[in-house]
Amino acid sequence: MTPDGRDAAEGETGELWIRGELIVTGYLDMPVESAALFSDGWLHTGDLGYRDNAGLVTLMGRSKEMFVQGGFNVYPIEVENVLLRHSDVLMVGGIGVPDPVLGEVGRYYVVPKPGTQPTAESLIDYCHMLLADYKVPRQIFFCNSLPMTPAGKIMKPGFWKSRRPRTSGREVGVLSHCCRKPLKSPGRSLPGQDTRRCPIYGTSR
Repeated sequence: MTPDGRDAAEGETGELWIRGELIVTGYLDMPVESAALFSDGWLHTGDLGYRDNAGLVTLMGRSKEMFVQGGFNVYPIEVENVLLRHSDVLMVGGIGVPDPVLGEVGRYYVVPKPGTQPTAESLIDYCHMLLADYKVPRQIFFCNSLPMTPAGKIMKPGFWKSRRPRTSGREVGVLSHCCRKPLKSPGRSLPGQDTRRCPIYGTSR
């Protein structure tokens, strides 16, 4: 379903609603929360996806994870899946963070594979080959590990609270795309790039 309550067209991203005999119709003694997540027997799952011409649904992530970068909707899971295909990346989690020019930009926390030393530029160049420009990460940070749930999922709610997750071990590298250091390929300066000072730490690079 689209935000205006319309059934999403084929190929159009919308929220997955489900109902059935085994689906609850609301929370006990929680009318406000129930009204936000249930309507006419439908459960609003918060999962975003689209339906192809065969009727199959492809999930794009959670509605809370989506951010708007320069007027375009960005789904972190799509970028994360691309980064995970890189030979040097073991784990990655992304969020949208405030930006004075674009509203929000993508920040991705990367755990490199043992024995590798990827750079932010190399990962950004890799994303440029596989993603539209507005989906390419603006900021990349390297960490030894990321906070995980008992089920083995990255704890993204912690990302939203702090905008920078607590990582275990030493942070092995920090390089933001918005810092002074330019991309390897000329002519790839992105909207919102700060060429003077790093907006994260406030120091020139």
